[in-house]
Amino acid sequence: MRRKVFTLLTLIFIFCFSLLSLGGCGNSSPGPTGEQQEELPKDKEGKSQEEAPVFTLSQLESGEETDFPLDFRGQKVLLLFFSLG
Repeated sequence: MRRKVFTLLTLIFIFCFSLLSLGGCGNSSPGPTGEQQEELPKDKEGKSQEEAPVFTLSQLESGEETDFPLDFRGQKVLLLFFSLG
């Protein structure tokens, strides 16, 4: 009897896990599509260029202010956003 219950619970677990893991698969996209998309400005090579918002940050150690993106023109930049809470 215990073996049948264990087998049944195992099959239910596998079925539920399969549904959860495949639930995110699909063709839908949360962003705008088709005519809703804005045309981004293009650079000299014809590549789309999206402007980053301008903001200022103070460095923790020196207190010196950094203007983004003005202080980083011509450089490749990676911004990481995270939350501690």
